[in-house]
Amino acid sequence: MTAPATSPASARTAKSRRDLLLVVALVMLALVGWACLTPFGGWVQSFFFGTGVRWQNAYVALDTAENNLPRNERESDRLLLANAMAEGEPPAGLKMGPRLHPAGTLATLRYEIFDENGQPMDKWDVRALVPNIGNGEGPFWREPCAKACSEEIANGSGTHIRRSGEAGIAEEYVLRMPVGQTF
Repeated sequence: MTAPATSPASARTAKSRRDLLLVVALVMLALVGWACLTPFGGWVQSFFFGTGVRWQNAYVALDTAENNLPRNERESDRLLLANAMAEGEPPAGLKMGPRLHPAGTLATLRYEIFDENGQPMDKWDVRALVPNIGNGEGPFWREPCAKACSEEIANGSGTHIRRSGEAGIAEEYVLRMPVGQTF
């Protein structure tokens, strides 16, 4: 018994189908790879393979105003200073210059009250994440660090900030203050 003869046209058709399937498979693989880089893909990866914790810039993830500044550095600096001046006057003695600290700085500020003779009456410390993220609203500020969060902090270089107070002055001024100076 002999095998049925295949015509050259049917062999070409079979080869083009295989090539088409290969191209479709490669395109699908590329789409899955691209989707893994999106927030939805990150969620799917975390859901099936991860701990549920994703490390990324909180200012970007929560779409804060800090992330939505103009691209032009001079324009964004002018806008930041205008917003700070709308919130209040700069501390006495602060020279307006460029930011000295990046967004996301955990600042500790000491406030002191003096009487008319210059004697200290009261002092207190405030720890604030500047600029503030979410204004203390939302469940992510009130939730305790669960098991997955604790494991990620133990294995990585993250820090869980339990509470962030209000700076008491415009946050932009805090980011422009030199460390250790009194205002």
